[in-house]
Amino acid sequence: MLDKRGDFMTEVLANNTSLDSVIQTENNVETSQSDNVWSKYSHAYNTLIPHFPIYQYLKHKVISSFKKIISYSEPKLIYDMGCGSGRMLKELAENGLVRAIEKNPEMFEIARDTHQVDPNIHISNDDITSLKLPTNEVDYFVFSNVLYHLPPEEASRVLDSTFNSLRPGGIVLIAGPKPNFNMVDVWNGEVPSLKAAGVFDRYPEEIDVFEACNKEIIKKGIFNACTNQELEQLLQTKGFNIFNSESIYHGHSYLVGAMKPLTFQDLRTSPIVIQNIARYLDIPNNLRLSKDDNLEMGVAVSSEDFAEIFALRFARYSHFDMIRFKTNPSKMLIDEFDKCSIQLYLRDLSIGKIIGTGRLTSKKHSILCSEDIYDYSKSVKDLESSAELSKYAIDQLSHHNPNIGISFLQFINEVARQTGHSSVLGITKTNLRSYIRRAGYKPLEEKVINVGEGIYSNVEVFPFRIEL
Repeated sequence: MLDKRGDFMTEVLANNTSLDSVIQTENNVETSQSDNVWSKYSHAYNTLIPHFPIYQYLKHKVISSFKKIISYSEPKLIYDMGCGSGRMLKELAENGLVRAIEKNPEMFEIARDTHQVDPNIHISNDDITSLKLPTNEVDYFVFSNVLYHLPPEEASRVLDSTFNSLRPGGIVLIAGPKPNFNMVDVWNGEVPSLKAAGVFDRYPEEIDVFEACNKEIIKKGIFNACTNQELEQLLQTKGFNIFNSESIYHGHSYLVGAMKPLTFQDLRTSPIVIQNIARYLDIPNNLRLSKDDNLEMGVAVSSEDFAEIFALRFARYSHFDMIRFKTNPSKMLIDEFDKCSIQLYLRDLSIGKIIGTGRLTSKKHSILCSEDIYDYSKSVKDLESSAELSKYAIDQLSHHNPNIGISFLQFINEVARQTGHSSVLGITKTNLRSYIRRAGYKPLEEKVINVGEGIYSNVEVFPFRIEL
């Protein structure tokens, strides 16, 4: 055995030592050609992998990507294709029903034994290339270091089946090695963190097995690797739209997320429209439609209005999480707030199109969207009777005639008052402060906030309020 675990691959390269000779020197571990070593690998993998920083990041991305699913089926149906020892299944099952597939018998047994009492997890010892999938029923597919094991033509067929099986608005997340994949660099990048956490001291036997098997991986090489761009192009030919593409595993692997597009028909018949709260609120008729010259201000209740509102609003947020309609190139995000908010529009009758939108999210029906940026409860006592105005409605002030924008804000405020709200809250960019004051809004505090991520990434904003 080497004196310093974790440095074995560096020594192989530095001394030009043959892999076989290094493996033979390790005490209590057979060569990686041995079935004995590989029979121990599943246990070693299951024990060690949760401690790897690269794995923790991948797991975070897999779980956090749920927010990008557009279909509102309940419960969600999730497929983990090649689940390994099932380390992600518990968290996946918190978001829906999980169907986990694993071909390796040892990995399958660990996953099955670990999760056999969870009714939301079903694990099968199957081959993903011959798996029969439902049509238009699955919300989420995960392929974590799986597809590169398949010949290109088989991987292509699996992606065809994946697309057909997803609901419109469903997503797939795929991770795998890039052509520059180097096990030495990946392993050495993890070793400092593992040693600092005491993993080498607590699991010496598992480390030995893991290292021996990694050497065999080096000998065999990585097949069917691809770049992010190559995978993106393949997914796009299948009909997917890409919403995320990044490098992971110290730059040696890809992580690509893609979505099955919605059509306008999909949206018109989705729960986000059918169950919208505006259908059930007692909004006076004179507020449902207010005409002024060539402008029309109203509360959306028709499926067509909703579809046009979403297309317009999120076209401006193209740098944020996105979805593309097949019939419209606009990038879009439709989130859970839309289902429980009042959607308002400003239509130019001369061209027959919606040119502005607003969204009132009631504390009565949902959390307020900007609480992740600013905690309204610090300044507002009657929070339960407040409504939040979407950021986009304010942003429009810089795109239209200011007087038109201010009139639209005043219309939105009246809708909020008529629906029982005591105030309207919001957050906007500091360069629109003067416009906000003209519409009757006042800053909650003079403090400027710099937002690190999201729609207002690295932009100074401030919170405001109007009492109705």
